[in-house]
Amino acid sequence: MHTASGQGAHMIVKNGHITFEASRGYRATQQHFQSLVLTYDPRLIADMLQQTPHHVDALLAYYDFLVSSEQNQEAYACLRRALFVLESWLSPAFKDALGTASCKFAPFALKPDALRDDWGEDAGLNGALIRALTLAMRLAGRRDCYEAALALNKLVVSLDPLSDPSFSCLALDYYALRAGQARWLVDNRKIANWDPAVLPNAAFGRALALFVLDERARADDECRAAVRRWSGYVVELNLGGFDVVLPWLNKHRIKDTVADRLVRVAAMRHANLWKDPRRVAWLLDNVKAVASSGALSDFPAHAAAVQQFYALAVLSDFNDVVAIIPRDEAPAVAAAEQVAPVAQDHGTVARLIEFLAGVLMPVNHTAAAEEDDDDAD
Repeated sequence: MHTASGQGAHMIVKNGHITFEASRGYRATQQHFQSLVLTYDPRLIADMLQQTPHHVDALLAYYDFLVSSEQNQEAYACLRRALFVLESWLSPAFKDALGTASCKFAPFALKPDALRDDWGEDAGLNGALIRALTLAMRLAGRRDCYEAALALNKLVVSLDPLSDPSFSCLALDYYALRAGQARWLVDNRKIANWDPAVLPNAAFGRALALFVLDERARADDECRAAVRRWSGYVVELNLGGFDVVLPWLNKHRIKDTVADRLVRVAAMRHANLWKDPRRVAWLLDNVKAVASSGALSDFPAHAAAVQQFYALAVLSDFNDVVAIIPRDEAPAVAAAEQVAPVAQDHGTVARLIEFLAGVLMPVNHTAAAEEDDDDAD
């Protein structure tokens, strides 16, 4: 997309990297935007958007301000505009490049020159793409569009699976289970950092997926392995009926700050997954089995570095309890807007924003969400 002043960008695939090439006008606007950011005055960003309404970083920055001031509908409009601009920059090669080329999150002005040669002068716009897709993923989850959130999660992770700058691996299991994709979760072996031996959300998410699939023997083994590493997760869930094993769980809870943060993120994210009494009873049986055996599990050698990175995640980013549209307005919105078919594989999405617009506009009031409402009554 180009503004009236001829500013814009387009996607290129260079040396195995997905990146962008901006016009000189867009680069000048970007420098102006960066100077406004230093003022910490959102009114200046708003004024800038009056002149350059398609500047992606400004739209995303103003989105943050609108969300913080609870102007949710206006925030959504900013995000949607940013997504449309980014879609206009993508080339037909984008879909084919997924899985073979990476889209690295990088600052706007790349240094040293070797990185600029590989990624391109404007690879900082990669960060705008990843951030916009991540925000869209969270928005879809907060509106109960779990299949859409999972599809977006897969897409974001695939852009930079090793670095995972948006910490999307911490959400993957939750969206898969809420979307009814337990089988995909169990069979998944392609995402490097989503490792049950390293992350508590992956450990308990995989175990719960096996339980959902009624593969009890494997589910028990995975659950016990998870408890041996992450007893604090069960404590954080604060489920009823665990008093008898609580002393053991607290005794063996890892005291490391990094691990404890990951445990809290996982437990916060998974809270709604444990509302079924059958799941709670199954978890309690496995905790008792582990407590009686007394065996604990070690972490693989590479775990510390991965855990240190994911411990930088912001807890509030993984809380889906706030919905953009109030629940009492959901039926009217859902009736007015048809839900587009959701692609289970990002590789089948022909037009990215056509897909996003279809799944983000409606409220997909799923059966799972209705069950949550019944439990709350």
